[in-house]
Amino acid sequence: MSPKTPLLRPAAYFERTRSPLATGTAVFLAHVIVDSVLLYLVVYLILDRIEELPAGVQGEVLGMMMGILVFAAVIYVIAWFLVAAVMHFLSGGNDTAGSFSDALGVAGWAYTPELISAPILFGFIWTQIEQLDLSGDDPAAIAAEIEALEAGGLHPVAIIVALGVVAWSVYLLSKGVAATHDVSVEKTLPPALLVGAASLLLTLI
Repeated sequence: MSPKTPLLRPAAYFERTRSPLATGTAVFLAHVIVDSVLLYLVVYLILDRIEELPAGVQGEVLGMMMGILVFAAVIYVIAWFLVAAVMHFLSGGNDTAGSFSDALGVAGWAYTPELISAPILFGFIWTQIEQLDLSGDDPAAIAAEIEALEAGGLHPVAIIVALGVVAWSVYLLSKGVAATHDVSVEKTLPPALLVGAASLLLTLI
């Protein structure tokens, strides 16, 4: 029996799935939505912690966030297509049994680890925000506190989660594309590792 999702048995799932594009797209969209909501909440929580914030500033910043989130969504889509292109063409491209849409579907599923880890990271960030000392009377102090929060990306907890997410994504990409394109994992693992290394670097930055 084919597994319902490829999270633990990607080879078996993708070997028996005629086209992973629809479900992969759904996973990718869920990832974008969850990330957008959590980013909005993080900004809201930071603003809510600032004492004596001038009237109207919170609404103005949150309004600007909508434009930022739309831009971020476009970047997410570009990254999704780029991952699929790397996996498809560096695994053999049109000389294999798979298509670019197959790679796109697998790449969509490869965002599942990020989707699962998002609440964990949000909980960690929330605890960091609760420790911030923000005062509306001292913009320099606020900037310093927010910089300290950004540096939290190098916290051991954040690094461990990031490594786990990348390793799981590489596993899904290499096994999934090997199945959809009917090639060996030895051929799909290098591009998957390339994608994973780039993702980890961006996460740490």
